[in-house]
Amino acid sequence: DREQMENLEKRNSVLERDEIGNAEKTSSLERKSLYDQYVKTMRQIEQCANKVTIALKKKNKRIARLQAEIAELESIVNEPPPEVNMSGIQRQL
Repeated sequence: DREQMENLEKRNSVLERDEIGNAEKTSSLERKSLYDQYVKTMRQIEQCANKVTIALKKKNKRIARLQAEIAELESIVNEPPPEVNMSGIQRQL
């Protein structure tokens, strides 16, 4: 009986070590998987940030063009009207 108990304890001890070893391997694989996921996600974020930056640059160029057009139109609107010869207009009518 005593020998059987000792054998069971040894066997349990070996099984526990195996479980611990397997758990360490699993956690190592899980860490690698999580790290790979992290790297992939960071790459995706970087790609999105680059796309946003490019889009903003395009929008800023468009805004600058529109502002230049507005300034040009404002300068035309704000020009004093040409001298009008009322007597000439009346003659044409």
